[in-house]
Amino acid sequence: IRDVYTGEETRFTGPVLMACGGMNGLFPSRTTGTLINSGNAAAKLFAKGVRFSNLEMIQYHPTTIAIAGKRLLISEAARGEGGRLFVRRAGEPWYFMEEKYPEFGNLMPRDVVSREMYFVTHESDCEPQVYLDMRGISKEIFQKRLSDLRAELLHYGKPDPEKEPIPVEQGIHYFMGGIDVDVFHQTNLRFLYAAGECCSQYHGANRLGGNSMLGALYGGQVAAKTILKEGESSSPYAPEAVAFLHAHEESASRPTEYAAKDDTSSTDPEGSRYEE
Repeated sequence: IRDVYTGEETRFTGPVLMACGGMNGLFPSRTTGTLINSGNAAAKLFAKGVRFSNLEMIQYHPTTIAIAGKRLLISEAARGEGGRLFVRRAGEPWYFMEEKYPEFGNLMPRDVVSREMYFVTHESDCEPQVYLDMRGISKEIFQKRLSDLRAELLHYGKPDPEKEPIPVEQGIHYFMGGIDVDVFHQTNLRFLYAAGECCSQYHGANRLGGNSMLGALYGGQVAAKTILKEGESSSPYAPEAVAFLHAHEESASRPTEYAAKDDTSSTDPEGSRYEE
C-alpha cells in the first residue's frame, strides 16, 4: 500500500481486499470522480492474472460542468425539482427531452438523457451546447433544497441558476465494470477480494442512482464476512476479529444468506475457483 502523501510503501501478507474505486483518473477534465483513482491498482492486478469483466460499461452523467480540471455534477435533484434541458434550434429553445419523452421528460435514466444530448447537439440546425434551465423553480425550493448547488455554482464563477440557464455536458461518472467477483466478493486469485466501484458485481450496464453506496456497504460487509469465515481455522486472523463477526451475525445474517442462495460456488479456499 502506498501513502499518496508521503510516497511510503508498506507491504502486507495475507488476505487482501481491494476497495480502490473506479478509474476516473484515466479521463482528466471529463470525469466527476477523483483523479487519484488512476487505474494503476487495477492494471497491476490485471498483469497478475486477475480477471476483469464489463470494463466497457461506463456511466455518463448528463448534467456536469467544468471546474478545476474535472467536472462538477449537477444531481438529478435539479431536474426533479423542475429543471429542464434545452438546446437552441434555429435560435429558439428546444426542450427536446419533453418532446421526445412526454411521460418522464427530463427524468429519464442517465444513459438515455446523455445519448439524447449527443444526438441533438449533432443535428444540423441545433447549436452544439445543451443548457439546464432552472429559472422556473421557485425561490422557496431553491432555498430549501438547492441552496448548496447554487452556492457551489456561484463559488466557481458559474451563472446564477435562478437567473440564467446553465451550460451542461455529459461527464464520466461511474464504472460498472471492474474486478470480476462472485457473490462472496472473491476473485479468481486465492485470498484476493474486491468490493465497491472497483469490482464488477451489482450494477449491470447502468447503475441506478444511490446504489453505489448500497453496493459498497453491502459488498464490503459480505467480503469481510467471507474473509473471516475462510480464515477462522487456517489463517492468522486475530481472535477478536472472529469474535466480532460472531457477535454481529444475527444482524447481518439475512443479506449473507441471500447471497449464498444465489451462488453455488464453493467458498473453500482449495476450491476450483481459485488460482495460485
